[in-house]
Amino acid sequence: MTAPLFSSTPRLRAARIACAGGLLLCLLAPAVFAADVLVVTDSRHPVQSAGGARMIELDLSERIEAELAAGLPNDPSRAAALVQQRLRDGGQALQRRIGNAYQGVTDAWGLGIARVPAVVVDRRYVVYGEPNVARAVARIEAHRRTQP
Repeated sequence: MTAPLFSSTPRLRAARIACAGGLLLCLLAPAVFAADVLVVTDSRHPVQSAGGARMIELDLSERIEAELAAGLPNDPSRAAALVQQRLRDGGQALQRRIGNAYQGVTDAWGLGIARVPAVVVDRRYVVYGEPNVARAVARIEAHRRTQP
């Protein structure tokens, strides 16, 4: 007679429970611990970013426009043609960069961001003036723990 594949020994049962608990923790951890972190800044206010945070640089669109306008001739028609060529050469990647830059400004404006740098968590909590994103998130988490 062969032994059953899943015997009910206490040691094996404990291993299955630990494995199931670990799997459950892995599945629930992103929902419990992950926060939607948004960092709003500009080139004059560098930040130490934390992985996973969305970064909005309010002056990014201006910097992209400056790249497109660099070294343009004085003749308006030649300048326009050169900018159009640069836009074509940049392709979809450049169009995405421009779109994301302006979308970021819109998102920051919609959140009512008043100063930079700003670290926003869950679109509800904000810390202004802290260039270290991890420290700003820690301050927000400490505040959240004190509030029921």
